[in-house]
Amino acid sequence: FEYENQVIEKKSKTFVGLDFSMHELYVDSEGIYANYPKYYRQAQLKLAREQRKFSKMEKGSKNREKQRIKLAIVHEKVANQRKDF
Repeated sequence: FEYENQVIEKKSKTFVGLDFSMHELYVDSEGIYANYPKYYRQAQLKLAREQRKFSKMEKGSKNREKQRIKLAIVHEKVANQRKDF
């Protein structure tokens, strides 16, 4: 078959190889690496703060129920970030 627009082959000048790494996400052939995203570590302070507020509230109160929902949202956000990755 012949096409109106023929594909012209280009020669590549540089190549980059990617290798899987246990400590980083990947390492390329030039030594540059990308780290895993650390969702839990980044959210750890916020989780601790919300958990402290929650634990100090009186059981059965409306404010405790509101705080429980806020804490669950933070946990859900971390779980969704991990799942999406």
